Amino acid sequence: MTKSKILLIRFSLLLLILFNISDYFFTTFYLKQGYQEINPIINAVLHFDIRLFQFLKLLAVPSLLLILMQDKTIKKLINHKFILYSYLIIFYFYFLLTIYYTTALINY
Repeated sequence: MTKSKILLIRFSLLLLILFNISDYFFTTFYLKQGYQEINPIINAVLHFDIRLFQFLKLLAVPSLLLILMQDKTIKKLINHKFILYSYLIIFYFYFLLTIYYTTALINY
């Protein structure tokens, strides 16, 4: 695998961390405005303990993604097409979600 592919994946993982953190702040903002979380898993976490939601969004997920940024891990992920495509779907989902949140906030 070329060095440029590894750098591209690292950059996309870094963006995914930023998307996840921004999702936390957008979710918190909209919940305070009276909206409801539509993701049933996150909704259950929110009703169980807000600190668990904060831990997952601000510490656990970014930490796991930082672990994935290691060269050995990236090379293993690239070799498994299912995992690679699943990652790309998650990345694009968060990208679109961030755009949606941002445009909704601008129009708020």
